[in-house]
Amino acid sequence: MKFRCPKEVLVRGVTAVQGAVGNGIANPVLQDICLTAYPEGKIEFVATNLSLGIRCIRQCDVERPGSIRVPSDVFIRLVKDLPIGEATIECVENKMSINSGRFKGKLSGASVDAFPEIRSVIDGTKSFMPVTTLLDLIRKTLFAATDEKSRFELDGIKMVARDGQLDAVTTDGRRLAWFQMPIEFSKMDLMIPSATAKILRSILPEEGDVEIVDGIKHVTLHTSDLEITSTLLTDKFPPYEKIAPGEGEIRCEIVCNRDDFMGAIRRTSTLGDTDSWRVILKPGEGVMEINTESGAIGGRGQEQVEIELNGDPCEAHFNSRYLLDFLRLCDTEKAKIRFCGGAVGARAHRAVFRQMDDQGLLYILMCLQTQEELEAKQDRMEGKAA
Repeated sequence: MKFRCPKEVLVRGVTAVQGAVGNGIANPVLQDICLTAYPEGKIEFVATNLSLGIRCIRQCDVERPGSIRVPSDVFIRLVKDLPIGEATIECVENKMSINSGRFKGKLSGASVDAFPEIRSVIDGTKSFMPVTTLLDLIRKTLFAATDEKSRFELDGIKMVARDGQLDAVTTDGRRLAWFQMPIEFSKMDLMIPSATAKILRSILPEEGDVEIVDGIKHVTLHTSDLEITSTLLTDKFPPYEKIAPGEGEIRCEIVCNRDDFMGAIRRTSTLGDTDSWRVILKPGEGVMEINTESGAIGGRGQEQVEIELNGDPCEAHFNSRYLLDFLRLCDTEKAKIRFCGGAVGARAHRAVFRQMDDQGLLYILMCLQTQEELEAKQDRMEGKAA
């Protein structure tokens, strides 16, 4: 095998596939990257950990076709440190020579015969969307997926297409992110693991379309230079449509400036409890008061932001980090918050956050319980046990 290409081609190839490199504990071969040069002037980079497989194909000047398997850690570091310009790679009897500028190097490789085959999904339900849409979908939902290993059934993005709308949903049991968008394809029902979504976010090209082929247990995505095949999660996702509150549950709605609200949350939470990150919202006529307190540092923060209020105001306790997660993703100048549940005069149970245009991301956040509520709950449980 012998081929020439700019350094950028090599960097794109190894960067694209390195997220699929295995740890090699069960099979050392999975720690390697395979390179194959084709007569038609293409170089293919391949890596897999058996749950995820990635191919990246780029144009190059092929003098002699062939293939080789090389250790990923060494090859990736070398490629990224090559001089800017053209590089020549030649392999003879599984020995690789790399020449770039004044640099000359050699690396021992191995045959690709022992490398596992990536079985791409061919016969499956096909859907198309712009890459930018998929990236936006991931950005606006992945943050709310669980990171608890014991709740692996929630560790992914649920994607459902029907009636001209695509729903992408994540939850960790305390909050739910629900991204909605109009689509032209009519069928999709899958759950992409969070690990796969994180890699897609980092390697997908910035333009073009992506083809998604759903094979029930696996999914394959095609872009201009990538083919990504991933296992899918077993679908035990909760019925998210039932989680959204009805009109009868809404106590009040407020509208506030996104940047003002986000700044106030950041400042007050700095002086608050860093275990629960509790922030207390008290909406009223024209303003909403934001309070935090920390006994550990003797801290207390308070600030008011201007709001438009509709309905009966009620107090709500939230995790400030979860509030900020939504506000960072809100694309409109103003944000809309609906406080839900609880009797008149009582605290809210949860809230629904939306952009001012009611488009895109719908974010549902459960309120934190107060110490009194937690103690009352414990008393009820002890009473039932007795």
